[in-house]
Amino acid sequence: MSVRDTIRRLGGPKIASVNLNGSKVYVRSLSGEGRSKYTHYVEKAKENGGLSAAKIASFGICEEDGTLAYDTDKPEDIAELESRDGEFLQSVGMKLFEISGLAVSSAEEAAKNSEASPNSSSGSSSPATSSTQP
Repeated sequence: MSVRDTIRRLGGPKIASVNLNGSKVYVRSLSGEGRSKYTHYVEKAKENGGLSAAKIASFGICEEDGTLAYDTDKPEDIAELESRDGEFLQSVGMKLFEISGLAVSSAEEAAKNSEASPNSSSGSSSPATSSTQP
């Protein structure tokens, strides 16, 4: 088997889940393209006043099969997520960073910025998380 065949067979995204009020919500790792889009977003966000927990979550929330559920470029998709619980969005972002192998400093910076965001506070308890890989 060639190395390309091996990568095709094993190179899919990692998928994990977070708990939202007793229901599983799936989060996938960033693809190469997704990582590039995320990096570009972070650079632009730094220039424009900060990161959005909803936008970060949109990079990873997916269906059980790994198909992304939200389009990071659609304002209506981001607006839908912005109305969700901030603690949940933060837990999605942290899971995304964890399974995507992003540096701890990136995860800490995003957590700090989302804590400062008006959408990040909530009175709910911390969501439970679990990891699965296809």
